[in-house]
Amino acid sequence: MLNKARPKIAILSITILLSGCGEITPKCDDDGVKQSVAELVQKKSDEGIWYKSKHSGPLEVINISTQSHDEKIDIYTCAADIKYSMLGAFFKFPVTYTVQKTEDKNGTYHINLLSF
Repeated sequence: MLNKARPKIAILSITILLSGCGEITPKCDDDGVKQSVAELVQKKSDEGIWYKSKHSGPLEVINISTQSHDEKIDIYTCAADIKYSMLGAFFKFPVTYTVQKTEDKNGTYHINLLSF
């Protein structure tokens, strides 16, 4: 059973660049987006004592929903839960992020981690 535990960590914004395929902005549940969100959360969590001392196993992005899609600028605002294990129990906490294609049309897009 998943408990609702939330580490006391907040991020205003982190941006990364990823190489994507084609000219379409990936959706919130795209495998590459999920992997990147998990990596961003883990990277920021590595700075926290809770992760280094007690976390085990990979982070998983679950319960993904598209909060909005602005078609004019082609940006998705997304919400999801991060599932992780600690001391043999499973926990989850909410995360929000955006996905946006860059304007140079080279298959690159930004993922901004808004909060978790």
